[in-house]
Amino acid sequence: MLEKTLQIVFELSNGKSATLSIKEPKSTITEQEVKAAISTILNQQAFKKGEDTYASAKSAKLVERFVSTFEV
Repeated sequence: MLEKTLQIVFELSNGKSATLSIKEPKSTITEQEVKAAISTILNQQAFKKGEDTYASAKSAKLVERFVSTFEV
């Protein structure tokens, strides 16, 4: 089975990094849609890690991996 995860790495207000992972994003997601989502997250300060806010985006990638599950 193919699993997809959208991973966005943000820089926090304290200079550290935080990764937001979204499992199974829509199959037709575009770079422009990812950039728009990042802008919304940053502009609305949608997430915090402790007391630190997401200050900027460092990277974004769509990770695809094949997973084989065995019955035991």
